[in-house]
Amino acid sequence: MLFMYIVTSIICSIQSSEIEVQNQEALKETVDVIKLILVPTNALMLLAILGNTFGKLKDKVIEEEKAKRRLIFILIAFIVVLFFEAGYIKNFITGVLRI
Repeated sequence: MLFMYIVTSIICSIQSSEIEVQNQEALKETVDVIKLILVPTNALMLLAILGNTFGKLKDKVIEEEKAKRRLIFILIAFIVVLFFEAGYIKNFITGVLRI
């Protein structure tokens, strides 16, 4: 969960630094809200699949080579999701601060 918080915080920092605002406190609160939404969502997406894969590997349901391929695919898919999420974060912050 800490990993998810760090990744989401980095993305939020990068995206929020590109937005010019008059009220820095409102920006900070908006970034905190988006972190509260995305950290558990990212953790559920990634950790559930990883746990399932490691459980199957431990129970010897799948072979180690297949587990490695699955983990690489999961990592690539998660990176793609993070790129889309970065755009969503910027649009969310901009939209909330316009209200």
